[in-house]
Amino acid sequence: MTDTVVAGAATWRRGLGRALVAAPVVALAGAALGYVSLRGSHGGTAAAITSSATFGEILARNVPAALLLFSGVATAASSTVVALLLLGGYVGATFATAATAVGTASAFGSIASYAPIELAGLVVAAVGGLLPAAAVAARPEPVRRRDAYAAALPPSLGLLLLSIALLVVAAAVEALVIHGRTP
Repeated sequence: MTDTVVAGAATWRRGLGRALVAAPVVALAGAALGYVSLRGSHGGTAAAITSSATFGEILARNVPAALLLFSGVATAASSTVVALLLLGGYVGATFATAATAVGTASAFGSIASYAPIELAGLVVAAVGGLLPAAAVAARPEPVRRRDAYAAALPPSLGLLLLSIALLVVAAAVEALVIHGRTP
């Protein structure tokens, strides 16, 4: 039994590779669908991209999204996959709309300082949500499913904490950028 538990602990590392590949691929698929669905739409105006969100408001928007992406630990990854597709679609659609309204360079320039950190934080939460199921899929034959799943829970929680740390940094940068734009 102890050998099986030890093997289960090593299995989460094998699952991590799968989760690290799956999370961005699913998110990018959603983003691509969202982008092409609204590319060229003329729902916006040519006004500058503005926001008045505070640090707290930014965190209040992003931390629940990270928790939803992490929820796959309780649903065998299914809620994480759905959330990744929806979040990716939202990001792609909103970027397409902004790019149509103000141009791609301006839209990208307005988010370039914080969006990569924010998106990395969200993807890290998704990796944490996918990890237990990926560990089960990657387990060697003598390791029981529940042992592989249970062994992946502590590293998944660590990924959630890393995700929240990244989101705090991104929110601070975003709030500074927004404050700097405010006249």
